[in-house]
Amino acid sequence: MAETRSLSARARDVYRDFVVSGVPASGPSEPDKYAIRGLWTQADAVISDLGLMGSVSVAYALKGQMDADLAHPANVTALVHSDTQANNGLYYKTGASGSGAWVRTGLTLPSSFAADLGAALAGIETIDHAVAIVPGLASVAQAASTTAVEASHQALAAAEASGPVLFYDDHATAAADAGLLPDGQIVEVLKDETRDDLITRYRKIDGALAYRATLYNYIRPGLDAGRNWTGLSVPVTDGVFIDNVLSIQNKSIGPLGRGNAAINFLDSAGVERAAAGYSRNKALAPDIGYGPNIYYIEIGNPFTTDAEATDFALIVSHLQGGPYWGGQRTAYKAISVSSINGSIEMTTNGGLGAISLRDDVYFGYDGGPRTVSFNLSSTRARMRERGNANQFVLATNLINMAAPSDIAIARDDYAVSSWAMSIGGGADRFSIQRAGVSDPLMGETFAIDDIGQVILPKGVMRLGDGVTGPMVLSGTGAPAGSVAAPIGSLYLRRDGGTDAALYIKESDPTGSSGWVAA
Repeated sequence: MAETRSLSARARDVYRDFVVSGVPASGPSEPDKYAIRGLWTQADAVISDLGLMGSVSVAYALKGQMDADLAHPANVTALVHSDTQANNGLYYKTGASGSGAWVRTGLTLPSSFAADLGAALAGIETIDHAVAIVPGLASVAQAASTTAVEASHQALAAAEASGPVLFYDDHATAAADAGLLPDGQIVEVLKDETRDDLITRYRKIDGALAYRATLYNYIRPGLDAGRNWTGLSVPVTDGVFIDNVLSIQNKSIGPLGRGNAAINFLDSAGVERAAAGYSRNKALAPDIGYGPNIYYIEIGNPFTTDAEATDFALIVSHLQGGPYWGGQRTAYKAISVSSINGSIEMTTNGGLGAISLRDDVYFGYDGGPRTVSFNLSSTRARMRERGNANQFVLATNLINMAAPSDIAIARDDYAVSSWAMSIGGGADRFSIQRAGVSDPLMGETFAIDDIGQVILPKGVMRLGDGVTGPMVLSGTGAPAGSVAAPIGSLYLRRDGGTDAALYIKESDPTGSSGWVAA
């Protein structure tokens, strides 16, 4: 059956908003390619009936636009289609290119022509034309059917030919010029600041620009010259939540297992230098880091043998005059991981410390005790669980911390003494031990036992300044002639009797005489 509806009526049906016209609950309508081709077939027939098919070389929405374009040779035909009824029609060019004028023929277009054409263009604006505006998506065009690609190209070509699009760099400029444009004029904004800087199209309706569509070129050149080659952006969705801007999936399965959903970073020679992704691979030696259900960041030089291995760094940077450190631009490595040995370094830029933790921190693993080392500028300190159950030790210049006290110690530096503070263990006590430079074993110097007694294994306590202050000493036998101490010192004789258990140093501030039994 021949189509009896006008172009505008058929366009409203083909590009209707909902599956059932006027019923939002029926869901959004997706234009049928067959119906689109039928619409343009009808448009061709209309133009052909007017005697224009094959004779129109250029087309203009307004007569003024045509009059300003004289860069055509003589006898070129032009169509004005969206001006006033008096200006619409078929024209031919006189004079050489760059001179002459446009002369109207006797053919007048019907008054409904511009409306019908405008209705078709309104639908065309909603067609996803990423294939036409992003040459880099050639692979997408190849994957689509030839019919769909041709339909997209034909629709775009018809829109350009039958209604020239005015291009503006931004929305503000387009809005300022709206009063100078005729109703029905199509405007394309290349960077619409009112809609996330995307490419949008408007039509002037009732004296103002009416938003019609966002062009679906989500992959587009970066906005900053010299910085970004490709940018990804999701437009305003009027309340629809979009979770991810980009998703990466790898469904491949081969001899090595499932492929990773990863991004590889290559140098200028095409060699992989780093990668990040999600691993489902069970075949690639999980003991060295690769395994199933792991998000990983890979550094080093796994695909090249040169010395320029890739390190990992978390870089913090602030522009000049920023809210944190005003003045010059600031950038520093907050966290860095060496590709040589995996060592981790943390730094700050004037902060409280390299590491700030607000919750519990756990060290070690189920297989046994592990040492936490502190490699300071002039000291090597360690803390770990010692050999006995429930015993923890903090030590300096002591390597074999798990060894019992009767085993010769191993040190970082044999030119300095070693110290250890031990808590718990078989004796259930708090203990401080020391080994002098020439001492092969650690010796206890202070302890608190399991009933709270303070123990001085060396039997000596000095008061005051620690150099000349009086001492409290303990031993066997009388101190006179054998125990040197400052005046005011006390000697507690463990084998003494009546009037021979406590001695006070009353004279000889540096020698061993002057002791008087109390």
